[in-house]
Amino acid sequence: QNALKHGLASHQVVLPYEDVALYNALKASFTATYHPGSAVEVEFLDRMVDSWWRLERANRVEAQFLNQREKAISAEQPDIAGDTALAFMFSDPKETARMRLLMRYVASADKAWSRSVSDFEKAQKDRRAIERVLARYGDWDEPAAASPAVTPANGFVPQPEEIALPATDHASQSAPLQAAA
Repeated sequence: QNALKHGLASHQVVLPYEDVALYNALKASFTATYHPGSAVEVEFLDRMVDSWWRLERANRVEAQFLNQREKAISAEQPDIAGDTALAFMFSDPKETARMRLLMRYVASADKAWSRSVSDFEKAQKDRRAIERVLARYGDWDEPAAASPAVTPANGFVPQPEEIALPATDHASQSAPLQAAA
């Protein structure tokens, strides 16, 4: 029910009263700024956009909430207004409970934003590290280019694979030696 009241707990990213074009512009801006280079990075970028959108909503709701509460408190007690009225929110148990709930939503949105940025940056760092290794050593799925055979000065040619020697039965070879003794 709270998801419908203020949208801070909604599973839907863009609420019906919000501008989808602004959301899409935000996504395009993030894509141009962060340059996702893999499907994983695109997924994390989408999470970044979603969490930023939700964080901005939480900040707007917080501003509206504080504005409305300041007006309501000032109307009830004309001798206090502005920051003094907002300070009253922290001394009145009912107002404090409302404020605490809102602060929890804002903190959750902020944490989701920070986590999504961290996840994206880690994925991008990992991809770039792999790209550096591949640039230096080549793709390990491709066979190495054959190098021309060079015969060393000593005349021995190195073998590409270890040559297996025939198995011998040492007991049968030592039997004639024992008989001769």
